[in-house]
Parts: sequence; structure tokens; C-alpha cells
Amino acid sequence: MEENTRPNSKQTKCQWTPHEDAKLVECLVELATTSWKCDNGTFKSGYGKYLKKMLHEKMSGCDLKANPHIESWVKLLKRQYFAIVEMMGTAGSGFG
Repeated sequence: MEENTRPNSKQTKCQWTPHEDAKLVECLVELATTSWKCDNGTFKSGYGKYLKKMLHEKMSGCDLKANPHIESWVKLLKRQYFAIVEMMGTAGSGFG
């Protein structure tokens, strides 16, 4: 089985592979350095569809959809990121 295919693409829950995770983060970094980033630190409206297009270009046979797959995964990544930032505190508090 290829690393970017799923056994059942009809599932409502999407299990991301490490390869897909890496490509998503790569695309998010690319988006953040372009005109898709707003002044308040978020992405502009419609970023999900553009992100989907980028992922499809980087991974042939990608069956991820902008909504719910990509947008929900980005939401989870944000939540995890901010949890880590909160644990580290303003001074880092020795969290290593």
C-alpha cells in the first residue's frame, strides 16, 4: 500500500500518515511566507482550497479534501502548538 493511500476513503475520520503530515507542514510554511497570511497571524479566507491544491501537486493520488480533512487537521495542529507554547510559558521555564 502506498504511503498516501487509505484503506477506506469513505470514512468520516481521516488517519493522516507521517508523509502527509510532513507535506502539510511544508505547505503551511510555504503559505505563511506568502501573501496568504493575515496581519493577525491567521490565514486568509479560502486558504483550505489553495492548501488542498498544493498538497495534490506535492502528492500524486492524494484524496484529502479541504473541508473537513485539511481544515480540521490544521485546527488540531494549532491547538497542539498553543498547548506547547503555554507549557513553556513566557520565559520558557526550563521546558526542554
